[in-house]
Amino acid sequence: MLGYLYIIGTISVIAAFLDDERVDVYRRVLIVLLYVIWASDTGAYLTGKLLDRLHYSHYNRLAPHLSKNKDYEGTLGAIVFGVAAMFITSFLLSVPGSPGARVGFSVVAVIVGRFGDLFESLLKRAAGVKDSGKLIPGHGGVLDRIDALMFASIVFAQYYGTAVT
Repeated sequence: MLGYLYIIGTISVIAAFLDDERVDVYRRVLIVLLYVIWASDTGAYLTGKLLDRLHYSHYNRLAPHLSKNKDYEGTLGAIVFGVAAMFITSFLLSVPGSPGARVGFSVVAVIVGRFGDLFESLLKRAAGVKDSGKLIPGHGGVLDRIDALMFASIVFAQYYGTAVT
């Protein structure tokens, strides 16, 4: 039951982006959100790979009982990539907002997205499964691909409720 609420609640928040008289801006915001989340996931992954190549061994795990691969170092890489994606895509798509608001909300969105990753890990641990599904081979399932997006969409909804309007 919690899984259904998790998915439906997020879809309703994302759908709210498209249900307004400023639908054009909200569509562009949704695209920016997607790029921020994808870039932050990539940044966390690349940071981990770089630190492995440098033989870094002092990882500070976020929640080792939920996910052994989530750490503060990866989160910093995720933030750097997420903020960069925010600036690039919001510039290219002419999305309104001050630079300070862009940095602030993208940092918060990335951190909240990491909580989404950890929440998904918690659900999988409770269910006793490694992957949330088999629809996307090699990626752990659809929920594993959109877990950060599901949490970060709430932050971006607030961004455009306060910083842009």
